[in-house]
Amino acid sequence: MRLGYVGLDNSHADQLTRMVNVQRPDGLPEARFTHLWGRDAARAKVVQEKGQVPTICARIEDMIGHVDGVVVGARAGDRHLAEARPLIEAGLPVFVDKPLTNTLADAEALLDLAEAHKVRLTSFSGLRVAPEVTEFKAKYTAIDADKYGGAISGHGDNTNPYGGWYFYAVHSLEMLLEVWGLRGGEVLAAEIASQLHLRCALDNGQIVTIQLSEKFPPFSLIGFIDHNSFATVVPLGGIQEQVTRRVVEFFHGAEDLSRRELLAPLKVMEAVRQSLVTHKAVSYDV
Repeated sequence: MRLGYVGLDNSHADQLTRMVNVQRPDGLPEARFTHLWGRDAARAKVVQEKGQVPTICARIEDMIGHVDGVVVGARAGDRHLAEARPLIEAGLPVFVDKPLTNTLADAEALLDLAEAHKVRLTSFSGLRVAPEVTEFKAKYTAIDADKYGGAISGHGDNTNPYGGWYFYAVHSLEMLLEVWGLRGGEVLAAEIASQLHLRCALDNGQIVTIQLSEKFPPFSLIGFIDHNSFATVVPLGGIQEQVTRRVVEFFHGAEDLSRRELLAPLKVMEAVRQSLVTHKAVSYDV
């Protein structure tokens, strides 16, 4: 399985190429990154050396015919549609690093393109596969008691050039949808002292609040149940192996996320953006 990597400005490029080509965890399906493309030649050389990747391409199209699948991983989600397009049109399966795109319109266009060319495409936050999230979800759903929702906190800022709040908010929104289910609701959003506060009223009556700040440490989850609660910290580090396995397994044919699942966090974020403008709760349907 020959893989390419497009868009190298994210540290995930170093981590993923090194994990697949150099570290090779036990049981990882056969794969090797063989081709890279990035806008910055010096950065591409760094990733090449760390990940022992043989070829740096001058153009994205140059890896077509030499790889069996491609990771599209630019930090800025607004680049993903354009950079994935030639690969999808060539029939290559694509994993898009988070976020899928920065807008719902771009995401729908990207998925429409993949469907038109009958190409497999998926994307997810690494926190979706974090063991702490898996364990928290199992505990929360198994408890035989009234459930009232919960809280999520984590890193985020609106000053980064990669998509503002959504660049990191996607982690929290994917945890919301993973733990509390793929369901609609309404969200009330507010920016307070460089923090983003979200009140998500789900259509099953549960309330989940999300609070993001650039000063916050790792992500955390709290579940509220009848006369009790429990919490867990979800670190960003330490999940590289789980993410690598999921990515490589996807290229080997493992089931990927549905269109509905891929669009859900973007639909919530569109409602967040509207709420920040109107200062009112905005409904969303996933």
